[in-house]
Amino acid sequence: MWDEDDVALMDSHGERDVESLDPIELPNETEGRHLGLTSAVFLILNRMIGTGVFSIPSSIYQLTGSVGWSLALWICGGFIACCGFSVYLEYGLQMPFSGGEKNYLDRVYTKPPKLALTIFTVVTALLSFSTSNSFAFGNYLQMGLGLEPEISATRWIGCITVGLVCLLHSRFPHAGRTAFNVLGFAKVFILALIASTGPLLALGIIKIDGGNVAHHNFSEMWKNDGFGGGLYDIGVALMRISYSYRGWETCNMVLGELEDPERTIKRAGIIALATITTLYTLCNYAYFAAIYKEDVANSGVLIAGVFLLKLFGESAASHVLPLIICVSNLGNILVVTYALSRVVQELGKHDILPFSKFLASDKPWKTPAAALFMHFVMTVLTLTLPPPGDIYNFVVDLSTYPVAIFATMITIGLILVHRNPEKYSWNPEKSYRAPLIGMIVFLISNFMMLVFPWIPPQIPKTGLPYYASPLASVLLIFVGLGYWCIRHNDYLHGHT
Repeated sequence: MWDEDDVALMDSHGERDVESLDPIELPNETEGRHLGLTSAVFLILNRMIGTGVFSIPSSIYQLTGSVGWSLALWICGGFIACCGFSVYLEYGLQMPFSGGEKNYLDRVYTKPPKLALTIFTVVTALLSFSTSNSFAFGNYLQMGLGLEPEISATRWIGCITVGLVCLLHSRFPHAGRTAFNVLGFAKVFILALIASTGPLLALGIIKIDGGNVAHHNFSEMWKNDGFGGGLYDIGVALMRISYSYRGWETCNMVLGELEDPERTIKRAGIIALATITTLYTLCNYAYFAAIYKEDVANSGVLIAGVFLLKLFGESAASHVLPLIICVSNLGNILVVTYALSRVVQELGKHDILPFSKFLASDKPWKTPAAALFMHFVMTVLTLTLPPPGDIYNFVVDLSTYPVAIFATMITIGLILVHRNPEKYSWNPEKSYRAPLIGMIVFLISNFMMLVFPWIPPQIPKTGLPYYASPLASVLLIFVGLGYWCIRHNDYLHGHT
């Protein structure tokens, strides 16, 4: 299947074609394929279940203006996630080794040589941090303990947490995997509890003060309630929901560590996406079964707190919700740190970044300890250096836009591959072929994520320009381009 000129990237657990990419030759003794179906499922679930389902349902209802459309869009978000998974599944089955998107970009975009790989490497290295979840963990931990959150304490808690997680994955990798399995189960269990209350409330088995909320909200659920519902509003709502579903691609980042990767990634993805789509939709149903829709519209990011207040009283709402979000944040930190360190380690094998041999090493514990150390350093820097406020939020938000850029390139690349599979030595009949409709839907969703941040909001949310984050992301792409030009000066002179 592979020709001499093909870009064949094998991770440390398989054979490696070194002709086109000149990766560093290092003895690599990482543990091998040790992630079974259960760990693969919880790897995805931990990454997907963030704070979105606890915070954005109110804004989705405001944008759609309809209870029915709010619920329908959560189902549509699951469909879009399935379309994205179909694209990454075909790539993963063709190249079942760790590294994820860096493999796919470099396989398809071969000219100019290493350009796509270099840009992805530079952007990934600069954005290799878990700042958002670490900061949120520190903040909500203080709230859950009944303390008033302080910015300095939040940062210290975040730094210590990510440091302990990196140490855990470096020195005790089995314990790290056990930890994200346990937290993944806890997150699913929490969502299942919330989701199960919806039907019980609607049937009157559970009663709350305020009368029959479910009848009030669902009797005319498709009727517009006097706000939202425009095409632009629906697009913004769908974009926000799509962000809440991201994380289904996590297994692609660690495919070299999956047992029977072709079989495991298929089953894990299907199980995780079916679980999340069902739970997200039923959780939103539960919110509307417990809270009058007028209150939903005004609850903002506190909708889960209002829900707990209705069911369990003020004490539970003020203490339980922050701890639930802590569990969600910690699970995210564990899997993002685990998966991203594998990507950085694979990037280190191509001698693009300074200290590449260090990043690619498995020493001293046969784990990507060096890549984990880099992740820790980047997280600490982004947690502690930016001042509080708009600048800090800008740094945290910076990582979202490049995700859409690379996902768009990968989807377009697969369409090109399908048009001329011989050029890319592609054999879709070997395993799986992503449907065209899935590629188009996923491409449109990412196009929306690329365009919408450039549209001025009606009400500015920060003191920074609304386009600051996407503009900075584009500048990062140009930084990668400039770095490639410096590294490949001979190529540029040969083509002028």
